[in-house]
Amino acid sequence: MNFHFYDYAFSPHLFLDHCIEYRSLSRIVRCFSRVSCNTVDYRAFFHPLSHVPGPFLASITYLYQFKCNILSKNSSFYLQIEKLHNQYGPVVRISPHQVHLSNPAHH
Repeated sequence: MNFHFYDYAFSPHLFLDHCIEYRSLSRIVRCFSRVSCNTVDYRAFFHPLSHVPGPFLASITYLYQFKCNILSKNSSFYLQIEKLHNQYGPVVRISPHQVHLSNPAHH
């Protein structure tokens, strides 16, 4: 609903309703941003797998896998894992809750 100044001049309750809706939306956005920041902080620094090396984006979200599987032309996440092992070593964090091992003996 679009509001104009002349709407408020004739009916002040429309202005108050608009302000109340804006405050509610503002609270929802602030709450969502706080939860998102807390989730990122937890996954990056306090999660039990936070000590495992790997790309930062992979440690906080599943977007890294999405980028490699969906956005690449040939769904090459398995090839990317090999590159990650060359860069980070035999144990690599590939998502917030997954670790990939190049050799089962490292378990």
